[in-house]
Amino acid sequence: MDTASKTKLIEAQRQWIKFKEKETGLIDATYKHANGTMWRIARAGKVPDITRQRAIDLETLPETLDDF
Repeated sequence: MDTASKTKLIEAQRQWIKFKEKETGLIDATYKHANGTMWRIARAGKVPDITRQRAIDLETLPETLDDF
């Protein structure tokens, strides 16, 4: 990856972190008022899913670029 691409990746990752923080806030706000202990478990699964998907996206990025 060249320097320009690395710079763009770093900026994209910084923006993604902001997105993740906002998305986590939305998840917290949504599940905070839900009744029952099941919702805590559901919330606990959603937050790692966001990070897991980002890791998959970053891992497959070079493969995607090879297709072009």
